[in-house]
Amino acid sequence: MDMIVLFSIVALLTSIIATFFSISFFNKKNLFVQKPNNRSSHSTPTPSGGGIIFFLISWTIITIFLFFLDNPEFIRVSFLVLLPIPVFAISLIDDFKEVSAKTRLIIQIISAILAIFFIQKISNISIDIFFTIIAILIIVWMTNLYNFIDGINGYAAFGASITLMALFFYTNESSFIILAFAIFGFLIFNIKGLIFMGDSGSATLGFMFGLLMVYFFTIGNYKALVCEIILLAPFIFDATYTLIKRFLRGENILKPHKEHIFQKLAVKWNSHFAVTLMLFAYQLLVLIAARLFL
Repeated sequence: MDMIVLFSIVALLTSIIATFFSISFFNKKNLFVQKPNNRSSHSTPTPSGGGIIFFLISWTIITIFLFFLDNPEFIRVSFLVLLPIPVFAISLIDDFKEVSAKTRLIIQIISAILAIFFIQKISNISIDIFFTIIAILIIVWMTNLYNFIDGINGYAAFGASITLMALFFYTNESSFIILAFAIFGFLIFNIKGLIFMGDSGSATLGFMFGLLMVYFFTIGNYKALVCEIILLAPFIFDATYTLIKRFLRGENILKPHKEHIFQKLAVKWNSHFAVTLMLFAYQLLVLIAARLFL
């Protein structure tokens, strides 16, 4: 436990320092800088390379941590956190230069198939074709869903960090808490609108959360599964409801927009922080209820 605390603090401090210096570097070099448009929830050009920072830091620390422990379960779950790397790579390219939705989708599907194959191997459970198809749909939808809801300051990052911390307590897997602390370091600046996580952050987190849902269901850890789904329910409902509504209206569902519930609330309340605070209140209530009943 002492080592987990140490590595988590290192992840937090490294993320804070790296994010602080990256903001000025990205702005100076005009890297990953998003310019506001009629679909944006921000009004000034802002760098969006935060996902690169907290993922590279957490992956590096997790890899180092693997050499200090001889714990097969930690190694297995750590690889689940590392499996989204292909999605991270194509999303990173998309942050640099726009990649077609078809190409991104193909990479996501291939990555999901490989990840499901890995889950089958580490769990020693045979997965039939029907479950495989459902699992692919869940992983790919969560990948894009989390990308959709990353639209206001602190919202996606806060939701991810709290969910990962909760999963740590239900699984005792150190990789979750290390990634959570790395995201917290980024969140300090993201909540102020100084930097965004970009597609490399949001899509990769979504892929990981979808993958973990499939993993928890496969191994029978239903407490962790239920906790994850309920904590992420505002994101899942918002993105799914908005997608269905736009599809029924005959709109292009791949086209960016500002019709998500959280975006409308941010405009109505004239505050990103208020919406993120509402998410905090919801997740806090969920954690209290989970502590009492799960």
